[in-house]
Amino acid sequence: MNKICEECQKEFEVVDIKEWVLSSHKCPECRSIDVEEEQGKEKEIQRVIPKRFWGIETDRQGYLKKYLEPENLFIFGAAGIGKTVLGCSLLKSYIRQDIKCLFLSFPVFIMELQGLHIQKGGNPFFKVKEIAGFDGVLMIDDLGVGKVSEFVNLVVYTILNEREQQEKKIIITSNLGLKDLGGIFGIRIVSRIKGLCEVINLKGEDRRLKKRVIRR
Repeated sequence: MNKICEECQKEFEVVDIKEWVLSSHKCPECRSIDVEEEQGKEKEIQRVIPKRFWGIETDRQGYLKKYLEPENLFIFGAAGIGKTVLGCSLLKSYIRQDIKCLFLSFPVFIMELQGLHIQKGGNPFFKVKEIAGFDGVLMIDDLGVGKVSEFVNLVVYTILNEREQQEKKIIITSNLGLKDLGGIFGIRIVSRIKGLCEVINLKGEDRRLKKRVIRR
């Protein structure tokens, strides 16, 4: 039995009609291309997202449905309730849509910048500029962790301001709400986040502690 491929419009012989239906009416060549593309996206996910979150998906599926397209989000709540898991699940969804994404651990990023400052000839300004101008969805995880100096404050303001001015998407997670962040970073930072992001207050139990109890 011959059929027309829905993708390339070429005629091909169908041996297994069930397989043809399950493959969305595509020929073997187009199905092979689909498999290669999916494998490429999974490799990109593993390149962008920390290994711990490769195989973990959020159980808060409502957010994945609500934010099928990237939005600016500030996700906060107590430790261990799934903020990073939700953010990474959103990134994985976007990567599978061929949207560029970048995951940034805030405390690690600050240490990298400090290292550049110490190095002879190193200039953290160019790194900050690169991150601020990233052409895709930028996720900053654990904002507010660590000591906040004048330099750190300037870095955060620069990134937020650039994302806002260039209308580029950002996802921020933090253990701290906006009021507490204001006490650390000041009103300019909080104002930028309020104006830029939809605020999500996640609630629930500390899942890390719950896992430890179960293991015992």
